[in-house]
Amino acid sequence: MEAETGYGSISRVAEGYNDKEIPTSVIRVPLTADYRHDLDAMRNAITSKTSMVVITNPNNPTGTLLSYEELEQFVNAVPKHVIVVIDEAYIHFVRDPNYKRAIPLAIANDNVIVLRTFSKVYGLPAMRLGYSVSSTAIQEKILFYMADSIPGVLTQIAGMEAVKDLAHVRRSQQAVWDFRDQCYPVFDRMGLEYIKGEGNFFQVKVGSNRTEIYRELGKRRVQVSTRGGDRMAEWLRVSAGTARETEVFLNELEDILSKSI
Repeated sequence: MEAETGYGSISRVAEGYNDKEIPTSVIRVPLTADYRHDLDAMRNAITSKTSMVVITNPNNPTGTLLSYEELEQFVNAVPKHVIVVIDEAYIHFVRDPNYKRAIPLAIANDNVIVLRTFSKVYGLPAMRLGYSVSSTAIQEKILFYMADSIPGVLTQIAGMEAVKDLAHVRRSQQAVWDFRDQCYPVFDRMGLEYIKGEGNFFQVKVGSNRTEIYRELGKRRVQVSTRGGDRMAEWLRVSAGTARETEVFLNELEDILSKSI
């Protein structure tokens, strides 16, 4: 089970098992009106056949965030045969210094896995490196399937050095927070709806001609994304850039919208 709209990678892999004659079904639960995980609906959709629930927090591609208390209540309400996967790929970009992350839930519950990646704040996407926190029983099952995919020595060394480089982490975080601060006032002035995401990206609503605006931005060498499916058909997903790159994006977007493509 996963949110719709959500990252979707794990559920797509699960669906792929049907091609291997392993019957698998995926339940996709729509987000709430404010683009957050609908935990009540997800809990109500669980059956005796449900094996896993995936929650990306902050969510991708909306960037919306669930509180620790919301996650804790959900985990406590879920049957213990259901594994709850909490993907915290973007958790380092949450601005609130008092925000409590989900690792304590994995320590306290045998059916919770917390996922982290080195592809975002640590800047190592090409290394394909990450880690999980879970019970020993779950770890043993994961290791059985990882026998042929253990990271190489170079990747492991890069990861160990990355976690020591706190200055880089702080620079990456601040760059994303500055990016938000640079964009949101401009969107307010332009009267654009946007989602104050907690990832290194956000969604901004540009209207029914989103595709034309996306293509025109591309012609002007500004790359954004149209991820999100039908629910986000009028939105652009914009990833953080430098202050200069962000200025160019804002100027070009305003110019395009003023010409009513």
